[in-house]
Parts: sequence; C-alpha cells; structure tokens
Amino acid sequence: MPGSWIKKTRPAPRRSHSPANLSSAPSPSITRRWSNLNIATSCARRASSLKKSLSANNSSLICIAPITPSFAFVVRLVSLLGFVQYIYCDTAIQKMERTMSQDNMQTYAEEGFLTQVDLFSESEIGHFRACFDALETREGREKCQIGLQARHLDEEFIWQMATDSRVIDVMQELMGENIMLLSTHFFCKYPDPEAKKFVAWHQDVTYWGLDPAEAHTAWVAIDDSDTENGCMRVIPGSHKNGIVTHGESKEGENLLSVNQEIPDELVDSSQAFDLELKAGQLSIHDGQLYHASNPNTSDRRRCGLTLRYIAPHVKQIELNSLGTRYPTILIRGEDRHKNFPEQSMPFAMPA
Repeated sequence: MPGSWIKKTRPAPRRSHSPANLSSAPSPSITRRWSNLNIATSCARRASSLKKSLSANNSSLICIAPITPSFAFVVRLVSLLGFVQYIYCDTAIQKMERTMSQDNMQTYAEEGFLTQVDLFSESEIGHFRACFDALETREGREKCQIGLQARHLDEEFIWQMATDSRVIDVMQELMGENIMLLSTHFFCKYPDPEAKKFVAWHQDVTYWGLDPAEAHTAWVAIDDSDTENGCMRVIPGSHKNGIVTHGESKEGENLLSVNQEIPDELVDSSQAFDLELKAGQLSIHDGQLYHASNPNTSDRRRCGLTLRYIAPHVKQIELNSLGTRYPTILIRGEDRHKNFPEQSMPFAMPA
C-alpha cells in the first residue's frame, strides 16, 4: 500500500481558497458535483473519529490524516494498549482528497452551488429534528413557516448546527479561512393541497443590505427534501449574471419576506436543477444564484435550516428586508475589518 510513516502532533496550517481566483475550466458533470465532496468528507470524518478515539485512550499520537478503514481498525485496537505513536498515512487518499477539494471549488465557482453533501448522521439529524419539533410546538406552524430567524442566539441546537466544525470546514474550502455567521433561518413548508405557497425565483443578497453583495448559504435538510414536497431549485451558473432587478410577485402566495421575484423573462426555468436532499444532507449556494421552490404537494413536511455566512470584509450598509441589522458573529479565523459590532457567542462552540 503506498504511503509513508508520519508522526502527526498538530494539524497542518489551513490554506485559504477564493473561488474568484479559479481558472475557467469546463464544469464537472452533475454526478461528480456531489459524489466527490461526499468521498472527501467521508475521509475527513474517519480521520476525525480516529483522532477522538486515540485521544480518549490516552495515546501519545493525535492523528489528523485520512487513512484506510481497515488500518483505522488496527490503530484503534492497538491504541487501547497505549503503544501507538505512528500511523501509516495513505498518501494516495490524501492526494485524492486534495483533488476532490479543488474539483468542488471549481464546480462551486462555475455552477454556484454544491448539493447532497453528507454531514449529519441519522442519529444527529434525528436529535436536531426532535429539537425543532419541540420548537414548532411552542411557536406554532405559522411562525415556523418562515418566521424563525436568528434563533441560534437563543436555541442551542441551531447554534450547534451553524458552527459544527464539519460544516465550517466545507465552507472554508469555498470562501476562505475567515468566516462570520451572518444569520440562520428556518424554511418550513407544510402540506399544501391547493399548491398555493411557493418561493419565487430570487437572489438572496438583493435584500440583505450587504456591500459587497457576497454571501454563502448552507441549506441543511431537517426533513427529506424532494420534488414532491417542494425542494429548492437553482439555475446553474446564474450567479455570474450579477445582481438583477427584482419585481413583485403576482402569483399565488410567495413565501419571501417582501414578495420579491426575478422577472420571468430573465429566468430560463428549463435549466432548473432540483436540489433533492436526504435529512442530514446539505446544499450550498452562492448568494447571487437564482433559486426558488415549488409548492409542497405531498403529505409530508419539508423543513430546512439555512445557515448564512460572509467573509469579514463584507459590511452591511443598509437595513435588510426585515428592517434590522444582522447580529454577525466571527466563528473561524480573524476579523481585521470590524465592520460589525463585536458579538459574544451565545453558547460554547460544539466539541
């Protein structure tokens, strides 16, 4: 098996990546768009699990490199005896992970989104769903539909999801090492037999009051999200069009805060791509990407949590569509710009 014996005592420095600086190579296929990221995430998750296992057993080694599953088992077994100081790092897997990371950065720069990213396990998302169900009982369906914004400030389970290191690791690959949490927002669609409630085509940053208009959203599926219950739809590559003027929707019950929509003549809906997700998966999209969703015609709820991130150089120059300023919090890296009042973390960062 190719590789080398390497002793690791601390993580290597993280590299900052900026999609804007990527070359314009041909876009990967729709299939590769998510499978590569899932494999890379799986490698990183195995490494993280092994690191915790070794630390828990007082091993002198802290492992941060991806390794093969079979060898991970051997290391875990031997670590119980406290003998492990070195591990065999599979350099082929490390190289594969770097290549996949570059592919995903390229895809995000070209297409404006990534989808079906495996992050939360069944038990983890089950716990978060139970927490949301309890919140839904307290707040009521009407408010839970679109009215739960910035609740990471008083609901710890939302804070845990927004600041989970696995989520932030993925965001760092796409937007750089300095990351601020702008806000969080639940979008909860309930069964709609009359098919009236929808989300019109729009761009997020047109009504957030940001300058420059740069933001990134991770959309976490609390429930399964598919075409029947109104999953998100996107127009690949539309983020390259820049900010477009939005009008007012005149059809049905648009769930957006100020009933905004991109005029029909500017959207080629034949190019729309459905972001179907299993509970626990997430999609990520650029704040200027055209996106929308159809009514929930199923008998199932479709709940998703949007996690919104910006880089520290972005500032808020006007109130958002709700007439407020964002309680932005630095969650990784450093903030040299100080464009927002310093906010303390409402809860401890997840372990």
